[in-house]
Amino acid sequence: HPLALKYCQGTGVELGRSLHNSFGLDCPNIAPCDGVNFLHSRDFEDYQHYVVEQSKYGQEAARVDGIGDFRHIPVDAESLDYIVSSHVIEHEPNPVAALLESWRVLKDGGVFFCIFPKRDAERTLDIFRSLTPLEDLIQAYETDRTVNSPQATKLAGASDSGWRGHYYVYTLQLMIRLVNWVNAQGLASFRLEAVEETDSKVGNGHTIVLRKMLPYAMPNADYSLMVESCINSGDYPEALLAAKISLSFDFQQQAILYAAAMLSVQCGDFPEGKEFYRQALIQNPECEAWRREFHELFGEYYRNRAKLNAVRQNARAWLALPDPAGLLWSFVGGTPKINHFAGRADLPAKTAEAEAMSRALKKTGFTFVGPTICYAFMQASGMVMDHTTDCDRYRALLP
Repeated sequence: HPLALKYCQGTGVELGRSLHNSFGLDCPNIAPCDGVNFLHSRDFEDYQHYVVEQSKYGQEAARVDGIGDFRHIPVDAESLDYIVSSHVIEHEPNPVAALLESWRVLKDGGVFFCIFPKRDAERTLDIFRSLTPLEDLIQAYETDRTVNSPQATKLAGASDSGWRGHYYVYTLQLMIRLVNWVNAQGLASFRLEAVEETDSKVGNGHTIVLRKMLPYAMPNADYSLMVESCINSGDYPEALLAAKISLSFDFQQQAILYAAAMLSVQCGDFPEGKEFYRQALIQNPECEAWRREFHELFGEYYRNRAKLNAVRQNARAWLALPDPAGLLWSFVGGTPKINHFAGRADLPAKTAEAEAMSRALKKTGFTFVGPTICYAFMQASGMVMDHTTDCDRYRALLP
């Protein structure tokens, strides 16, 4: 994995190594059981299952050098240059606590390298489950959820045996929002170094790379002027650092994401620049200039797989509603809203009704239903009549 080889240098540990899909890093392997010793009694049974699964790949179980998990990493504080894991953090019922334990053992400047599964990585596990809201992950931290908590057992049972199963269904954006929350709360200071929408190891997960920073070196502030100033002075590496810090507190900044993409390319790191470009386009998929640049720089067309997945997700959300048509029409009082705009320049991109619809649909599991999309749907379905007064259809459609 080129990203792992770049960032995981020095003294580190891997959590939950699998020999059939190894990073190839020379570091100790930490796991909840080694076949004899264990953190919890049920980890021994889980280990036997792991041995069987590894045999299906023609591999033995990886040697375990230390007993632990994401909540209990058995090393001294500030002793590691990196922590690396692949398809492990989804088995932790309290991901905030996992981040904080990682923060404890990492040196200043140490790297947290994590691959976690896409929703469709395991066709029998998460593909039909709802995406986890950020609020659920925060609640897991605030209630100190552990593997023995009843709620954890219930969540794991939704996808697996009820013990260290997939507690949550992640997207890359959800994981980044969680890191944003941890940083904004002052619980830790992680600088976002790199992401992969599709990991370059196997291709069934997302990748996030974080670097531990001391709080005074990464204050929560507006970095846009610093980014602009550094760009204007030609100090592109410093501008990129400022952009990454800014995104570490708020990833929903399209201009900063775009700057991070361009600056990464300018600094000679095309793969990381490509991924920042991809994230900028996920947030603003209809930006024609960015789509053209993506093709010119990387020789391929941008395709938003998240939108394709949203078709299935939204269909399931629609079928789960007791009265979907009634819900939609409720935002205009059950009858078409007749507008009287003089010309196309007067037409709004969104309205208060569209914003209310967007919020309601997102709460019920819909994705890619922002207020602009919702208002376009309201126009297309006849919920609002926006033919302008100079249109030949205007008078014909008046009630």
